[in-house]
Amino acid sequence: MLERETEIIIQILIERALGSSKSLTLREALTGQLPKSIKLYLQGEVNRWLREELRSGAHFSHIRFSALPAMQLARTFTRSIASEYIFTREEFINTLDNAVHFVENYLCRPQWTLEQFVFDKEQQRHVRRTPDQVRISR
Repeated sequence: MLERETEIIIQILIERALGSSKSLTLREALTGQLPKSIKLYLQGEVNRWLREELRSGAHFSHIRFSALPAMQLARTFTRSIASEYIFTREEFINTLDNAVHFVENYLCRPQWTLEQFVFDKEQQRHVRRTPDQVRISR
């Protein structure tokens, strides 16, 4: 029953955000009629994707991104351009599906969800490495 309700919620959010469009920008998603928790998740995912792409770029292979100044600059840069990220329809639907399931899990079992999401398989993690999707203050 919960799975059916989740699918209905996802379909409603797809219709609100995309309609019949083949793509949309993160800015459009953030200004659309989506719940705040979903918007924060989308924004966090795009920021993470952009940081990963930046780190894997050939020109940046010699940058030590673990150093605080590089980490802060990469985070600032990716946050600055993230709003112009263009989701394909399929990419948005997949990310929205993950966002809805994350929020649903968090509402049903918050401690477990945060432990799994934040710590993954690690015993401890520095606060700077906390995923953007669960950061409370910005």
